[in-house]
Formats: sequence, structure tokens, C-alpha cells
Amino acid sequence: FEKLMQLATERGYQIYLLGAKPEVVEALVKKLQKQYSQIKIVGYRDGYFGQNEEVIGDIKAARPDILCIAMGSPRQEKWIAGNLEKLRVPFAIGVGGSFDHVAGFSKRAPVWMQQAGLEWLYRFLKEPTRLWKRYLVGNLLFISLVIKQAMKKKP
Repeated sequence: FEKLMQLATERGYQIYLLGAKPEVVEALVKKLQKQYSQIKIVGYRDGYFGQNEEVIGDIKAARPDILCIAMGSPRQEKWIAGNLEKLRVPFAIGVGGSFDHVAGFSKRAPVWMQQAGLEWLYRFLKEPTRLWKRYLVGNLLFISLVIKQAMKKKP
């Protein structure tokens, strides 16, 4: 997410930020504007909204080049899939908890865990009651589907 913001600033792309709690997205906007003085944030909104059409109208009116959605998985992916055609945005991406991390509301895993692909484990250990189903059930289901698919390919 941070590299995307840097690239967007360098290339003059307009950004719309959607998601997280109101205080998180507001802190994120301030931090990004301070970090990248030339960043073009054309709109932002928290992820706790009632009327979907109002949000879509705001985004369409802002005409961003990049729409970053931080609603958590799979909600953000479902929201993008269900609304992308209406938005007419060239690039939309789900960024999960990036708003919280960059704004300083949650801590990332140590670098060695990030590099080893174990950030999910760090998050699970920090919030087991919230994430147990996503990581234990979801990951086991994914692994079983991969094994099942691999077995089909064998002659």
C-alpha cells in the first residue's frame, strides 16, 4: 500500500480511500499528506456506511485513478466485485488492514515474520478470537482444495 501511494504521488494519480473506522481513515489522510506533499487524495470515507449508492456517487464524482478499499477480506473483494462496473474507476484494490497499519492504529509483524510470509500467524496470535475461523478453517480448506486439485492431475 505504501509503495502504491508513493508511485501514485510520483505519477500524479488521484486516489480515493474507502474503509476502516472514521478516525483511522482521517489519520491516514493526514499522515499521507504529510509524508507525500504532492499526493492527490480526491476523497475518502470510512467503511461504516449505510447507503451504498451514496458512496458510489461520491467516488464517481471524485473520479479517482486509484480506489483503495480497506474493509477486510472477503468483504472488500465482494464490494469491489459488486460495484466496480458502477464506479468507472481504472484501478481498485483491496488493501485489508493497511489503513490501520499506516495510520499507526495497529502494529505490523516483525520484519523477519513479514519476509517469511508469516504475518498472518502474527495477526492470528494477536487476535485469535477474531481470526481463528479465517486462518484455521479457511487455510485448512484451501490446503485441502489444493491437494484435491493436485490429485486430479496425476495420471
